[in-house]
Amino acid sequence: MPAIDFYSFSDVIHNSTPLLQFVAVLNTVAAWLSIPVLAVK
Repeated sequence: MPAIDFYSFSDVIHNSTPLLQFVAVLNTVAAWLSIPVLAVK
């Protein structure tokens, strides 16, 4: 699994606009979803 710095990620969310929060969440979800895909290939 990739090392995700949860605390710095939380700071980014709290200090950003709602749009940036949405993009950050999408990027995180995409990253987690890509893990099994990369593992299978």
